[in-house]
Amino acid sequence: SEARHAVHLLRARCDAILVGFGTAVADDPELTVRISGLEHRSPVRIVMDRRLELPLGSKLVRTARDVPVVAVAGLEADFASRREALMAAGVDVLETSSLADLLAVLAERGMSELLVEGGARVAKAFLEAGLVDRILLFESPVVVGEGGVESPLQRADIPEEFTFVGETAYGPDRCFEFERPL
Repeated sequence: SEARHAVHLLRARCDAILVGFGTAVADDPELTVRISGLEHRSPVRIVMDRRLELPLGSKLVRTARDVPVVAVAGLEADFASRREALMAAGVDVLETSSLADLLAVLAERGMSELLVEGGARVAKAFLEAGLVDRILLFESPVVVGEGGVESPLQRADIPEEFTFVGETAYGPDRCFEFERPL
C-alpha cells in the first residue's frame, strides 16, 4: 500500500501517463490519481493503440470526458470507424510514426513529464529508443500472478549510461532510482 501511494504521488506530478494496449486491455486501469484531495491532479492518460482497438467499455474510454485520454495510432492503416467511435466517446486520437514523434507532439501540447508506467514491451521500446531520463524500479517480495508479472528490466539490466541515485523503502517494497546524466 505504501508503494502504491508513492506511485499515485508520482502520477500527480506528471503531465501524462502512458501504457501499452496490452496493459490497457489486460488490467483495464483507470490511470488516475486516487489520493484524497489530489484527484484533480490526474495526468492525461495515453494508450499506445496502433490499431485503435481500445474497448469502448473500458474504464479509460468511459472516463475520457472526466480525465483526458489519448489513443496513439500508427500511420500504417486507416481505422476511420474506430477513430470516430473513440472520438465520439471523448478520446483524443493521435497518429504518429515513432516514439520520438509522439514526444515532440506532447511537448508541443505543453507536456514535459511523461510517466511510462507499463507494460514491459512499451517500457523496453522507450529504453531502446534512448528516450528515458529516469528509471524508478519498484521491487516487491510478493509475486503477482503465476510466474510473476513481466518486468522490462531487473536491476542488473539497467543500461550502463544510467547512474544509481538511491533506494527508497515503502514497507516491504523497494524503489531503486537511476538517472541518465544530462
